[in-house]
Amino acid sequence: MNSILLVILLLLLSFIMGRNGLKLFVTILINFFIMLLFFIIISIGTNIFLSCIIYVIFISIIIICRITKNKFKRRCCILSSGIILLLLCGFLYIFTYYSRTYGFGYESYEEINMFSYNINISFYQITNSVIIIGLVGTVIDTAVSICSSMYEIFTNNKDLNSRKLFMSGMNIGRDILGTTVNTLLFAFLGEGITLLLLLYSCNYSLLELFNNKTLIIEFIKIMFSILGSLFVIPLSAFIFVNLVHRFDGEMNLNEHI
Repeated sequence: MNSILLVILLLLLSFIMGRNGLKLFVTILINFFIMLLFFIIISIGTNIFLSCIIYVIFISIIIICRITKNKFKRRCCILSSGIILLLLCGFLYIFTYYSRTYGFGYESYEEINMFSYNINISFYQITNSVIIIGLVGTVIDTAVSICSSMYEIFTNNKDLNSRKLFMSGMNIGRDILGTTVNTLLFAFLGEGITLLLLLYSCNYSLLELFNNKTLIIEFIKIMFSILGSLFVIPLSAFIFVNLVHRFDGEMNLNEHI
């Protein structure tokens, strides 16, 4: 069944997007095999968090380079998303340590009680890695949307000064952020509806609900994804404005792309 769905995806991408669809499909396969390699590296005992950082940087560059054909937009996207990801990784590392939001919740004990807990893997690092990997797609998507939109605005109206160009990027970002927040919220509700029903059937109080580890970890995933989108919007606009006017002042912008 999975093979059939994969073939259907390939046919639809090829029919709708042409060669770009084939490139997107190849990118998905590359990401899948790199993720398998990441899991293998973790299983042999390497530092999980460090391996995750390297994986995130590597996969971000691949995704951006495969999606954007324009070299100038690639620079802006890689720079803005890279800065945000590194900053949020550092903040996440501290936040999860002091909040103790890692490991299994009470609801999982009955299922895993038959297995050995001595697996020599840090669940603290595993939880951080899961949140970071989920964060990558949102940050890259927002950065590419901002840089691509601002690029089209600038190429069609080069008389815009830096302030107006920056404000145009921020206005676009507000619309993107609104849809992104709703998308993440619906993804959380769709993924966690079984958990929410379980907690409701167990008559959890509001205080117990807000202190439930399993639910809080899912909530943290969404919050960091929203923070990533929120911070990458002004940073992408700022980087784009500074780079585009510098390059355009030296020579024609098209010579740099």
